[in-house]
Amino acid sequence: MKNSVQYIEPEPGATVNALLTDYRWAYLPGETLEIRYSFYDSDSQFFVDSRFGYDRDDPLYDLPFRDGFGGLSEEQRDYTRDYFDVIETAVDIRFVEVEDSLDSDIRIGITDLSLENADGLAFLPSPDLTPFDRSPETFHDSTGLGGDVWLDVSLDPFFFPEVVVHEVGRALGLAHPFQNGFRERRGVDNVILDGELDYNRYTAMAYELYPSSVRDADVLFTSTVATLMPLDLEALQFLYGESRDDGNDVYLVDDLEGDFELGSLTFDDADLHKLVNSYITIDDAGGYNALVLNLDQDLRIELNGGEWSNTEGGLLTRQFDDPNLFLDADTSLDELHFTGSGEHAASFDARPLSAYKFVESEAGTRVQAVDGPLDVLVVGAEQLSFADIDLAVDGLRGEINARNQGLLLDSDRPLYQSRIGGDAEDVSVLEAQLYRLYYGGLGRAPDRGGFEWWTEQLQDGVYDFAEVASRFIGSPEFKGLADVDGNGRISDAEFLDNMYLNVFGREPDEAGYAFWLGELSSGKFTQPLAFANMVQSDEFVLLTAGTVGDFIFL
Repeated sequence: MKNSVQYIEPEPGATVNALLTDYRWAYLPGETLEIRYSFYDSDSQFFVDSRFGYDRDDPLYDLPFRDGFGGLSEEQRDYTRDYFDVIETAVDIRFVEVEDSLDSDIRIGITDLSLENADGLAFLPSPDLTPFDRSPETFHDSTGLGGDVWLDVSLDPFFFPEVVVHEVGRALGLAHPFQNGFRERRGVDNVILDGELDYNRYTAMAYELYPSSVRDADVLFTSTVATLMPLDLEALQFLYGESRDDGNDVYLVDDLEGDFELGSLTFDDADLHKLVNSYITIDDAGGYNALVLNLDQDLRIELNGGEWSNTEGGLLTRQFDDPNLFLDADTSLDELHFTGSGEHAASFDARPLSAYKFVESEAGTRVQAVDGPLDVLVVGAEQLSFADIDLAVDGLRGEINARNQGLLLDSDRPLYQSRIGGDAEDVSVLEAQLYRLYYGGLGRAPDRGGFEWWTEQLQDGVYDFAEVASRFIGSPEFKGLADVDGNGRISDAEFLDNMYLNVFGREPDEAGYAFWLGELSSGKFTQPLAFANMVQSDEFVLLTAGTVGDFIFL
């Protein structure tokens, strides 16, 4: 038996009401909805009923009995399976493939849709009998056609992904945004999506290929969709909740011929999603995720959450080139790979350079927010862009140090005794030194309350810097960063690995590593003393002067 269905009570004034119908598959908040899907085959049975099912003699409901009836190819099935996986990364639904039967919630097949003049059609989740008293808390039996998806036998293979995206959205309960998705009800006005939003960039449910303000004569290129788009996912999350999926995923946007090899990634336990370069939304807050752009063109990818980027896969007019790739604000993107030719930039231009720290390795450049969750490995980029400066990846550390040199105000002293020039006022020597203890020891900006407390202790002589340094590296937070093997103690090798990678942000040089390892093993330096010296070194002072000068706090 199919899942039950449930009446929807939309939110007054919400834009996503334009994408809602009267019903959804029955969903209990806090519980992942399981949707069983199957593909029609030659042995399929059909729900035949003159009122709520297929009818061989009815030209509108004889779809499985038409000459064009058939099953999807294995390639089409694989694409559809992967598309269900992509939905799972954003919405709290688990799709389970089953043998085809009348009990499947979503059934997908091919037939002749020339009578409908359509590339595809789908039946919405709906009750077999319209309930007299509609209540969001009540479950109803589904009509036997609910969730059935049909694709036209003559569908051009190029448009197959777009049609599957659209029709599966319908089978999950999404409306066409121009049709008043739900019936008028208590205190909630129907919504028709604004003409500037009613096209593929914002919703795969749209029929329009460009916004209403664009003239037909100005259109040079229109685009398909590879995924559900931002408004679609917002509507589905309203219906079924946000995903709790924590799997690793690779999103490959590939316009080049041949199979792309994933060997350049730093992880291999992931689901691969191949997406045509078109309108794409990635909404994946769980697991370890990578975006791979295998495109031969200049690219600038916006890595601040909730931003659009242009990979030349969207609408092109005489006036503008439409951004087509959207990274949802909650998306956890851990790696960005540029693998094609062209000039490539990773953009963090919502904030200045000082808001980030960097770790350079053979794999690429990892960019980490000082006071936030952003932490992304960038591979294949020539440039990193920030609100205040664009920097070449080649020679990045030298460019940062040269820029920060001008912030040191006491050139006649050792660098660690210099005041730092900030935006509002100078940062004192003591404040700069304490800030570096936080930044180097804990890998983050200080919290203001803790910073002010330690400043007072130092000013009053309660502790000296050696004692503060000892407290920092003895903290659970430092141990969580450095105690890699989790045995409860930090070996000298673990200590140095952490200092080079998480403090200096680079692979250790052989001579420097050997020197410090010898100093620690001989007892000449303790770990707290070595830590205090390294975070006040010329290298670290120059590397962090911009951040210290801007005085970023958690």
